[in-house]
Amino acid sequence: MIDMRNMNQMAVRDLYLHDNIDIDNVEWFGVDWGGPSPTESDTTLVDVQDAACPFSREEMTLLHSINPCQDSCSFGVDIYVLALNLLLV
Repeated sequence: MIDMRNMNQMAVRDLYLHDNIDIDNVEWFGVDWGGPSPTESDTTLVDVQDAACPFSREEMTLLHSINPCQDSCSFGVDIYVLALNLLLV
């Protein structure tokens, strides 16, 4: 797990220096006790407007005829091009 060739890296060096890891306290793993704590005043509400669909009903019907989960040999690019051609025609 530890690469002995990279002893100058801080994470690897810390593993060697701090051998008193408390395995019984894993629910606090990843908590930065030295970091800032969140407060109630830090949370703010954001009102996001509904986005208008740029497609007409006819275009949406055409787009729904395409199965985005169909097999693709080009990582979905062929499905995208098919949808684009339907909209441009």
